[in-house]
Amino acid sequence: MGLNIISDVLKNLRAEDSIVELKSSWPKPDKAAQSLAAHANAARSTPILWLIRIDEKAQRVSSVDTVELANWFKSVERFLDGDAPRMLLDANVRSGGDTVVALHFETHQGAPFVIKNPDGGYPQFVVPWREGTSKRAASRCDLLRILIAIRRLSALVDELNFNVEVC
Repeated sequence: MGLNIISDVLKNLRAEDSIVELKSSWPKPDKAAQSLAAHANAARSTPILWLIRIDEKAQRVSSVDTVELANWFKSVERFLDGDAPRMLLDANVRSGGDTVVALHFETHQGAPFVIKNPDGGYPQFVVPWREGTSKRAASRCDLLRILIAIRRLSALVDELNFNVEVC
């Protein structure tokens, strides 16, 4: 999948969508936390993929400094209240002489993903939401879409536990 996306970008085809996020460089941890939480909340339990070093506008692979992924992700997690989307996989995808970093996240555990206000003050917390490629605060309807799915799963678990005890 990663190679196909890289190929699409180099051909000036649209590659970013509700599942895929392209970053030309490693985003600062506070901005990455906002983007990741918004993307994961809107994905509503669908895994998401981030590709770092892809510049969709310039149609090229960027040459940016490498970072220590573990340290970067810990810095991102500090801006979340509660769990961050779980990184299932990180991989270096080679295309020609270039390398793109692929980050695959699961989004079904821990939602809704909440961001702490880095400046303090009001609002203290925000639930970001991705709409297209832009971000906004989640609406009541958005939150219900996330929480009702979680409630249904927890109700199923409760019912299964009850049935096990009865048997």
